[in-house]
Amino acid sequence: FSLGFRNFNATVSIVQILNPAADLIGLEELGFIDTGLFEQDLTLFGVIGRGIALSLAQCEEIEGCAPNVTMDELNEFIAQIEARLVELHRRASETENAAEKERLEELIVGYQEELENFIQYREELQEYLAVEEEEEEFEEEEFDITPDADAIQKLAKILESVNARILWLESLKGDPEERARLSELTGIELTQEALDAIIDGAKSEAKFIERQIKLLQEGTEAKIESGPLFIAEAGDHSLTQVVNYGSSLLNLGNGNVNQTWY
Repeated sequence: FSLGFRNFNATVSIVQILNPAADLIGLEELGFIDTGLFEQDLTLFGVIGRGIALSLAQCEEIEGCAPNVTMDELNEFIAQIEARLVELHRRASETENAAEKERLEELIVGYQEELENFIQYREELQEYLAVEEEEEEFEEEEFDITPDADAIQKLAKILESVNARILWLESLKGDPEERARLSELTGIELTQEALDAIIDGAKSEAKFIERQIKLLQEGTEAKIESGPLFIAEAGDHSLTQVVNYGSSLLNLGNGNVNQTWY
């Protein structure tokens, strides 16, 4: 189905909702996980994307309305999807199993569609936040804080936005007129079951962000500036390998390269 509001046109892939409350896989795990977990993540990205699409549609033709989603959130979703595409392309290029290669290529197509969706979400949000972004850039210049403190602040802002989106989605359960309006705008059939799945997906995202904040507070989060580098073979923990990795869902700060030995 397609979204077509406020000059926003995106084809949103219809993903079967299997387990929307599942956790997103962290970047540090991508080089080791089973291919099936990439399918799980693809499902969850699709469910979370529906919630974001609804939030954008919420503000259609409502003056002064701001969607319950932040630019940082969308930027990091895009980074997450791009990291998965890198790993999937690596596996597809290395496997000699025809069935596995076909499965990986199907996942690559699915993730590419989701990447395009989130890029479209970001473009739509930019229309709402142009003024706010200028103010935020000015505010950032006024304070000299550490990268981790900056990352925690950004994560906290994203978490606040996600929690606000959850509350708003919950409110739709008792508002059939608004559900009908949003369904017409987005093409998403907002049955109670579908709405519950979207809410569960948002709650899963919130839990993931909370874990990232905790890791940063404890100083245990590994980060690199140039994105993840996957060296170890998937699922092979027996060899001595080095894996350089970034933070999980939302790597918002800069830091030194960390190495983990297996």
